[in-house]
Formats: sequence, C-alpha cells, structure tokens
Amino acid sequence: MSGSREGVSEQTMLRVVVPCFGEEVAPSFSATRRFRVWELERGIVTDYREVAMYVSPGLQRVKLMRKLGVDVLLCSGIENQLRMMLEADGIKVVAGIKGLANDALFGYLAGRIEYQPLESTSLDLQALKPHTADLVEWTRDLFIRHQWDVSPIRRTDLFPMDLIAEKECPECGKRVRAGVCCGAHCVKVREEIAELRRVTAYGYNARVYVNNAIDVIVDACREYEVELLDPTAFHRSGNGHNFVLPPLRGIILEHETIFHKKKEG
Repeated sequence: MSGSREGVSEQTMLRVVVPCFGEEVAPSFSATRRFRVWELERGIVTDYREVAMYVSPGLQRVKLMRKLGVDVLLCSGIENQLRMMLEADGIKVVAGIKGLANDALFGYLAGRIEYQPLESTSLDLQALKPHTADLVEWTRDLFIRHQWDVSPIRRTDLFPMDLIAEKECPECGKRVRAGVCCGAHCVKVREEIAELRRVTAYGYNARVYVNNAIDVIVDACREYEVELLDPTAFHRSGNGHNFVLPPLRGIILEHETIFHKKKEG
C-alpha cells in the first residue's frame, strides 16, 4: 500500500481500531463482531481493549467508531459508502489489510502499511450505490451536530427530498430553511436533482444534494443551482472560514449578506 504517512510515530495521541475475527483482521468491517482498540502516545501503546458489536447495520458501526474517537481504522474489506462516512468524520481508513491484527497495527506504526486517501474523482457511481437509509441518517446527524433543527419528509409530493433543516440566521435572526436530498433514490441522478430544484422552488433558502462529487452530479447541481455536499470531502477540520452556515458553503437565498461576509473574512 502507498500513500502519505504524516509522521505516525510523532503524533502525541493516536487511537487505532482493527476489526477482528479471531486473531486475524476480519474480512468485512460490516460483519465483524469484535474490534480491537489501541491507544498510543508517541508510538507507544498506553491502553488496549476489545469492543463487541452485534448490531448489523453499517451506520451503527460508523457511529461506534465516532463514539470511540477513532483516528485510524485498519481493516480488510469495507463498503465504499461506509468508508466515505468514516473519512467524512476525519477517520483515516486503511483497507485491504490481511493477516494478524497485531501485525496490522505495528505495520502501520512502522510505515510498512500507509494511509491512502479516498479520492472522490476515482469513485464510480454504479459501484457506490449509496445505502440511502444510512446516508440520510448520516446527513441528519451532520446537520444536528451543527445545531440545525432537522425534520424527516413523509409527503410523497416532496419527493426526492428527505429532510428539512432549519436554523436561525446569525445576521438577521430569521430562519434559514434548507431542503435536503440524500441521493441514490433513482439511477437518473440528473432528473433527481432537477426534481429537487422544482420541489424547493418556493419557501426554501437552500437546496442540498448529498452524494459523491463525480462529474455528472457536479454538472447537474451547478445547472440547477443546488449545493452539493460530498461526504468524502467533508472533514471535522472543515469548519473553517469557507463555510457559510456549516455544513453549507454556498449562497443562501435571501441571506446573501452572510455569504459575502464569510468569503471576505
């Protein structure tokens, strides 16, 4: 494996997790029932424990990694969508590892196994096929963590919108209302984005499409003035000045002042 190691041994604190089957790295992140958790300080193991996980849905495992405060996940097989969610939470995922779990840890620390970022440009739409329920829950949790009020959509006339997110504008105090579609409801993503634009034409200050930033999606979002939120590019460190109202970066209709102030700052 190749990629950037970024001074593993020099990091002050590091929490590394390996999904296990017996003493080996488990073949599937989604199916394993046991995780080994190491805490290290400047490359020295200071704590070790094992965590059991019997719930099947992949999103529960993503939440467990977040709860554990994982910095690095060393695994064998993992679905692209789950890896995308973990990477979006700032967790480095090193996949394709086989052999003993302990060897995986020390191979990573020694630099024989290196982290390689997940490149959204190399992702194939058909290969990804996001699990919509997981993606909706991830998006809902993301907005809630940024103090948005989030409501699920149950009206069929608002398809393909999944969520409505609302928050008070820090400039004028009025409510900002965003219609959110977590993609993969249908294969024809261009039509899906166009329909999102139609159902949010009135009464919404922002419209958001959550999916991977591949060319067909980027072009359609630009054409229909929909903000694309790509989980592969969204990290915990991404709360900087380029965000208007995190996790949104784009212009918020009827609240353009805050957008321009953020860009100027």
